[in-house]
Amino acid sequence: MNVKTLVVGAGGISNSWFPALQRAGVTVAGIVDLDPTRAKAQAEKYGLSPLISSNLKQALRAVKPDFVLDLTIPDAHCSVTCTALRAGYPVLGEKPMAPSLAQARRMIQASEASG
Repeated sequence: MNVKTLVVGAGGISNSWFPALQRAGVTVAGIVDLDPTRAKAQAEKYGLSPLISSNLKQALRAVKPDFVLDLTIPDAHCSVTCTALRAGYPVLGEKPMAPSLAQARRMIQASEASG
């Protein structure tokens, strides 16, 4: 079975995740980053040819991943996670879950609402 992911965030932590995803046989079908040039550089560094975008909603529609991998800064976790969950995609995220209890609760509510 070919599992594909949409990675959100191409900063330093992605250097730990891209090799791990490759070892696990997970296809990186897309990378979303506020800086598409950084996302493209990371894709090239790891020999990937994913969709590159700065728009999460558009990338979700185009890629239709099996899961979303949130590698963004903690302040963006709530927005990324809630957007992906509302679109029907499970999310694996870096810690901390959120920078505030209120945001964590919103993420939990989005998860429960999406099933």
